[in-house]
Amino acid sequence: MKKLLAILLAVSLLFISCAGKVQDQDIVILYTNDVHCGVDDNIGYAKLASYKKQLLEQNPYVTLVDAGDAVQGDIIGALSKGED
Repeated sequence: MKKLLAILLAVSLLFISCAGKVQDQDIVILYTNDVHCGVDDNIGYAKLASYKKQLLEQNPYVTLVDAGDAVQGDIIGALSKGED
């Protein structure tokens, strides 16, 4: 059994090493963090989404991550308690 596994491993490594060269590609990560209801005072979510779309036209590996605290620290955040 060990001999069979060793042979299968050797054959699989042979096929993996023969695979074509993978083209290098950048990964773009856009993130927001601790916005505290101030997003409209800056770039805004609509412009951020537009920027992401623009980057996606150049590179398919773009993601947008939000780390939280988007509706805290402002009157609207306090009144809504972060809910819709």
